[in-house]
Amino acid sequence: ERLLADTVITVAVTLSVDFVKILELLPGNTELLLRAGFGWNSDSVGTIIASTAEGSYAHYTLASPGPVVVTDFAQETRFSIDPYIYDHACVSGVNVTITGRDDRSYGILGVCTKTPRRFDAQDTAFLAAVANLLAGAIACRQLETRHELMIRDMRHRSGNLFSQLLALFSQTARTSRSVAELSEKYRARVLALADAQRIVTEGGGSPVPIMDLLNTLLGPYLDRISFSGQNVELEPDLVFNLSAAVHELLANAVKHGSLSRPAGRLELNWTVSRTERGLTLGLDWIEKNGPPA
Repeated sequence: ERLLADTVITVAVTLSVDFVKILELLPGNTELLLRAGFGWNSDSVGTIIASTAEGSYAHYTLASPGPVVVTDFAQETRFSIDPYIYDHACVSGVNVTITGRDDRSYGILGVCTKTPRRFDAQDTAFLAAVANLLAGAIACRQLETRHELMIRDMRHRSGNLFSQLLALFSQTARTSRSVAELSEKYRARVLALADAQRIVTEGGGSPVPIMDLLNTLLGPYLDRISFSGQNVELEPDLVFNLSAAVHELLANAVKHGSLSRPAGRLELNWTVSRTERGLTLGLDWIEKNGPPA
């Protein structure tokens, strides 16, 4: 906020203009909000909204490869002018786009004057340079914020993972007949969780397509498995739960079920439903040409 406030003052003094604006593109890309300004009415910042509808000043600016110069707003025919510009008796102005991340613009940097003015190449080059500096600073701040959220999320998930490992050890110990069996079973189950953790981490904590998870867990046997179901994206917690379940089913199929025989095959069918509590996944694990699992 301080950077934006300092920027509008610096631009106003450098170019000797009456008004400076930094408009931020809101979610949905249909409107822009005045985030920082110089010269506008005291209640304008945070309240002025500009439309990005086709034919508007903002839409024309965002679609233009360079600065958009207006010598006289009253005579402009390329696009429509927002009411707030007329309300402040603006006559001339320049708009430039502030670029953003992932091919999405952050917004617009613009200036206006109350008297007629022909902005020259030096004026527009300065405004474009300021917009580029703002774009870089904003991108860095957004990246920092994203990293902070990711670190906070990973701390939360690390705590959950340790709890899962302890619970997994207790469960494995109850069903093991010897230390050797406990060691073998627990190692295999931890490796299954590690695979799931790797998929989640490589995706930056984003939802994971179910087929990516199944292909990783069932890799050595994919030529003997058929899949049927929507390639839905799973949140990390569901990835861990499904990973543990699939590992147990696969281990049983390899030792005692269909995958213990050369002709054995598997069919995996799943259905997805969404409720108020989130995503519900129903999985059918069907073994063929082998002893029942």
